[in-house]
Amino acid sequence: MIEPRPPYLFNPETVEKRLASMPRTGKLIHPGKRDEAPSAAFSALRKTRREILRILGRAEGYAHLDKLLAVLEHGLGSGWDAHQLGARDRDEFASLMSDLQVAEHCLLRGCTLKSPVGLPIKGTKPDMYVATSAGDAIIEAFRPRELQAFYWFSDRGGGTRTPDIRFWRPTLYQLSYAPRGTAQV
Repeated sequence: MIEPRPPYLFNPETVEKRLASMPRTGKLIHPGKRDEAPSAAFSALRKTRREILRILGRAEGYAHLDKLLAVLEHGLGSGWDAHQLGARDRDEFASLMSDLQVAEHCLLRGCTLKSPVGLPIKGTKPDMYVATSAGDAIIEAFRPRELQAFYWFSDRGGGTRTPDIRFWRPTLYQLSYAPRGTAQV
């Protein structure tokens, strides 16, 4: 049996201070999600398994976390949907951060993000819907760890193919584009 991860400690005052300048994130991480159990050892701290509270509680002094939170707030303001932001599961939160990277990539290239909620799509709801002047696309983002066939595809077991570092240590995320009509994004 796998033991659950121990909870993280966070300072609720630090989280509140950070969220004061992040209204969109604060709306998703409403006070009910921030009211966690107090720490027995440290009276000013609370325990949580929510990854976002861990980041919000530690962001000061860490430039990469400050940038992540700025990208998060910008993405939320630009139509990106982050309903899983209060996730307690680390893999679910990591998947959400993969989606955020793809959303940032699209926004930096002038795309408009729209919520896929309400689209006439059969089956699994895609991660995002992207619109450009050239056309629209539905995007499903996968972290390499989520792709079961990833290692089969890369032929990591040897053979006659020359290994390609792009497949051994991928730096980008696999995208699945489902274009609508004939436009390309």
